[in-house]
Amino acid sequence: MDNKEKLKFVSIFIFLNFMFSSFISLFYLFISKHSFLGYLFLPFALFSNTFIIYIPIILVSFLLIFLPSVYLIFIFSFVNLYLIVDLVLYKFWDFHINSMVINLLLTPGGIETLNQSWNVKAFFFALVGLLFVFEIFIYRFAKKVSLKKYDFKSFFKKTILLLFVFVLVDKLGFALFSLYDFTDIIKNRDLFPLYQPLSIRSFANKYLGFKLEKVYDNIDTSKANFDYPKKEIKFKNPKNKYNIVVLVVDSMRYDMFDKDITPYLWDFSKKAVVFKNHYSGGNCTRFGIFSIVYGIYGNYWFNALSNRKGPVLIDVLKKLGYDMRIIASSKLTFPEFTKTCFINVDREKILDNPPQGDGAVRDMDSVKKAADYIKNRDKKTPYFMFVFFDASHGSFDYKPEFEKFKPSYGVNLLTLNKENILPLFNKYKNSIHFSDWLINEIISSIKKSGDLENTIIIITGDHGEAFLERGYTGHNHSYSKEEVSVPLIFYHPGMKPSVIDYNTSHFDLAPTLLSILGAENEYSDYSQGFNLFENRERDYMAAFSWSDAGLIFKDYTMVVPISSYGGRLKFYRNADWKEVGKDNSLIPVLAEFKKELTRFVKK
Repeated sequence: MDNKEKLKFVSIFIFLNFMFSSFISLFYLFISKHSFLGYLFLPFALFSNTFIIYIPIILVSFLLIFLPSVYLIFIFSFVNLYLIVDLVLYKFWDFHINSMVINLLLTPGGIETLNQSWNVKAFFFALVGLLFVFEIFIYRFAKKVSLKKYDFKSFFKKTILLLFVFVLVDKLGFALFSLYDFTDIIKNRDLFPLYQPLSIRSFANKYLGFKLEKVYDNIDTSKANFDYPKKEIKFKNPKNKYNIVVLVVDSMRYDMFDKDITPYLWDFSKKAVVFKNHYSGGNCTRFGIFSIVYGIYGNYWFNALSNRKGPVLIDVLKKLGYDMRIIASSKLTFPEFTKTCFINVDREKILDNPPQGDGAVRDMDSVKKAADYIKNRDKKTPYFMFVFFDASHGSFDYKPEFEKFKPSYGVNLLTLNKENILPLFNKYKNSIHFSDWLINEIISSIKKSGDLENTIIIITGDHGEAFLERGYTGHNHSYSKEEVSVPLIFYHPGMKPSVIDYNTSHFDLAPTLLSILGAENEYSDYSQGFNLFENRERDYMAAFSWSDAGLIFKDYTMVVPISSYGGRLKFYRNADWKEVGKDNSLIPVLAEFKKELTRFVKK
């Protein structure tokens, strides 16, 4: 095959793959919600976006034309696998392949945190195989077609011209509709992967006489210097150095605190303070745990990681002579808690290397480690113990005898809908029911040691879990109540049992504990929360994810971009998590929120 014939063959192969990729992208339209005008505009955006994605791929393909042409099979297998995986992510979790996904793949222990069942893994590998076979078919078909005597040159010229028209309509249309804040078109930037919007707001405002409201500016502090804490922590030695035990159940949402699901916890709560309207600081593990230990906004995670700066709470505990035990049922290298939350804890006191097995096996091992420590520890030294249970995450594991809610079995996420989700939800409830027993085992160990009257016990979740109540499953994609509202049971031997109704947050845990430990600073020196037992008026509850934050009000949530790739300002109705138009009544809080995003950044 000479160069001219090879060029013809490669062009046909690329065109066939472009059509296949466009077909895959067509499914984004079926999972989107638009008005009639929005749907009219979507085909232009679809072909425009696919064409723009293909431009660098086309250039690479032609630059490598001197190689044996089978390289094309590998390139386009990867391209179309990327689109299919991204489509699945967007359908079920409402986000595209992004830095979070890449971080998960590249960080040691990241993949293990997914806890995917064997059928999901089998489906993925089958998909890879089928795609590869299909690319071989396209490859052979393209070779046959390239042998035909047809004016492909004219055909490709017309096709490329038509695609440029699609790009022009898409980009200019988006630019014009964004001038009038037409949400149904603007949200196309969130629908397709790698979509590049065109904005002419500044130009129109300056030269065309448009009087436009200022768009919210993203604040990316991920590379800024970390000024935390603002002042050195001063404290007086407490009269009683209570032991502190923090028990965190992965994915335990607010309504799992129930006398049928968590009977042991329900009984124990009668001796404790129960916070009925408590929110995590994030919709995923990374920011949920960060908000517990640091007490500051999730955007500072990246500062803490890059500066290797541990939390004030741990530093104060160490100064007061507390012994530490951090026990986890999965590796704490992903998320990178050993480089953030627990960086100042001696490595031998971090027990995060459980035996092989499912979440139930690993959690039972964590309970044994906790019980052994409580039994054999030095009674003269106060201790801080943090236990992170994992059985209720991902695959929702439990021992067979804890199968209380039936039917209970895993459901393939690709076929999940409201009609077949009950068995999966029951499996989740059974895993929480099992976690309730695990928690009781640790509390029983504390009782047996005689330490209950000298131990603060905190029980909560790192974030919640959705089961299509608002149209989504899992976590890490919205700020609905199912994803960010979690139980909080706070046992303090010196406090009377009570139930508290006002809003509280994970950001309040660190300042509460530090106050008990004798910290005298203003909370604002080291936290963005308050003492849990002070009823503070709050304009909103904040929760964070990778590139945006949710400001949660009574009826609506404002999703605010906080990074350069965070997207646009969005508004959702809490009742059904449907996107609504801009709510100007919520805008005034942005000024204060922007200050909070940079409070711990060196000026």
